[in-house]
Amino acid sequence: MLDKLVAISQQLQLARSKFEARSGRVDQAVGEVKQELSVKKNALQATAQEMVSVEERKAELLAEVAKFNLALKELEEKEKKLLKTQSAQELEVKEQEQALCDATTKANKRVNDDLLAKTMVPIQEAEKLLTDLNQILSKVN
Repeated sequence: MLDKLVAISQQLQLARSKFEARSGRVDQAVGEVKQELSVKKNALQATAQEMVSVEERKAELLAEVAKFNLALKELEEKEKKLLKTQSAQELEVKEQEQALCDATTKANKRVNDDLLAKTMVPIQEAEKLLTDLNQILSKVN
C-alpha cells in the first residue's frame, strides 16, 4: 500500500510538473498575446486620434469650400447682371450711333439740297448767259 502511495505521489508530482510547465507556456503565450494586444490598442488609439484630426481638417475645408461656393455664386450673379447691363448699353450705343448716322445723312441731304437749290438758279443763268454770248459771237462772226 505504501508503494501505491509513493507511486501515486510520483504520478501527482509528474502531473504537477507537467501542469507547471504547461502553465508557464500558457502564461508566456498569454503574455505575448497581451503584449500584441497592447500594441494593437496603441495603434487603434493612434488611428482614432488621426481620424479626429482628419475629420477636423475635413470640416475646416468644407467650411472653406462653402465660403468659396458662396463667393462664386455671388460673382456669377454679378457677372450675369453686368452682362445684362453691358448688353443694354451696347444696344443703346448702337441705337444712338444709328440715330446719329441717320441725322447726319438727313442733315447732309438738306445741306446738299439747299446748296443745289441756291446754286441751280445762278448755274442756269450762267448757262443762259453763255448760250446768249455764244449766239452773239456767232452772229458777229
